[in-house]
Amino acid sequence: MRRYWSPKKSIRAYPTRESFIEHLSEILHHEALAVVKAGAQVVQLDDPLMTYFCDPDYASGRRVLADTGQFGRVEDELNLAITHINRVFEGVKARRQLHCCHAVYKRQSDVKGHYSPILTHLLKADVHGLNLEFAYKGTGTFNDLKGYPNDRSIGVGCVDGRLPTVPNPGDTVKLVDGALKHVSAKQILLNPDCGFAPHHGEPPQVDEAFNKLKALAEAAQLLRLRAEGKDIRKLLRDERHGPVSHRYHLRTES
Repeated sequence: MRRYWSPKKSIRAYPTRESFIEHLSEILHHEALAVVKAGAQVVQLDDPLMTYFCDPDYASGRRVLADTGQFGRVEDELNLAITHINRVFEGVKARRQLHCCHAVYKRQSDVKGHYSPILTHLLKADVHGLNLEFAYKGTGTFNDLKGYPNDRSIGVGCVDGRLPTVPNPGDTVKLVDGALKHVSAKQILLNPDCGFAPHHGEPPQVDEAFNKLKALAEAAQLLRLRAEGKDIRKLLRDERHGPVSHRYHLRTES
């Protein structure tokens, strides 16, 4: 929410960024209540700005986001964010998730860093689980999950939105094994990393999204079978996994 307030452009309508965030969180709060009333069972809030505090260059002020001005004290910024995230979720009778990504845009990100500097703050959010990114270098590492509470789910971002390549389900299983060193299987949800929005100004097309989600679902099924005590080694060697949909075909980008 903070990134949409500019000291140059917004000040006539909102004299402070706090006044802007307060108004916006109130709007989002009523939207969250409305979608639950309409039947939604899960409400996820995305906050791509929180991860800028994982990046030493932004957190120290060496880099500044365009228009938004320099960050204040990191502790104060994070407390402000969590306060208003909790306002959005207040009274929302559904599964609540908070997604914190590395702001991928056009298959690129200008922010990097592990989650450990902000994780204690993220865990103050009134949510059932966090959705974090782990699919490529420069995002989270599974060491960030040391001491992660066992009463929260963890969405493991395991599909790289920056590349058109469809992951092999076996490689996704290996990636998730890193998370299983720190959290239990029942806590884990699988999800894509950021930049996965076909036809919303992003390069991925529907066919790419379909095939990546298909591979993700296959990886989830393999993990469930293994959790049930089944031997999945033969299935991991099965070359039939991948973009084999009759309806969608993987396109290459020019």
